[in-house]
Amino acid sequence: MSLVSLFYAKIYINIVVSKDTTTIYVEMKAGKGKVVTQVETFDGIELNRLMTNFIDSFTRESPNVFVSILDYSFDQGAIASCSASAIRSQVGSVASVCYENRWSFYTASKNIETLKKRYESVGVDFIFSPFAILAQFFKDKIDTESAIFVLVQEASQTIMIFGESKLLYAQHIDTQDSRNETLLIDTIQIDDEIMLNIDDGEQ
Repeated sequence: MSLVSLFYAKIYINIVVSKDTTTIYVEMKAGKGKVVTQVETFDGIELNRLMTNFIDSFTRESPNVFVSILDYSFDQGAIASCSASAIRSQVGSVASVCYENRWSFYTASKNIETLKKRYESVGVDFIFSPFAILAQFFKDKIDTESAIFVLVQEASQTIMIFGESKLLYAQHIDTQDSRNETLLIDTIQIDDEIMLNIDDGEQ
């Protein structure tokens, strides 16, 4: 990072794709701890001119811009191992990340390349896994409780079950596919499950 860039705000742009829309979250961190946030939702799930113009309006303001996207593909998951051979034997050749030496989240390598190409015009610095988001958001509870943790999105649910901080089950489910109805967590009658709704930030 150059000396000049230290005088500019840091801007974090997060892209979340839902069933029919794309929401772009922007967080600007300036001096003295000042934080400014802005959220815009656009029709469509493909990057279009309106989205690009919105993102460009921030990239012109500072050289310190970081763009991330939430992996929305359905051939991703998590496994209770950090062993490369164990992951390969269970889910094949994938891109995986070990989480705190306890378990791993993974996605098909083609998903990463697809996202990079799809958002090439704006550039993608980070690709986030919904499993990692759940683990970070509920870290204290995962370390101390046995429970089901669910990330709810418009077109998907990401479900993780932990017992004594060990991953017992993980699944990323297409809620629009009727074949998955038996796997879905009932979001109306929740007792023991801990929910995180990514659309409105409510728990």
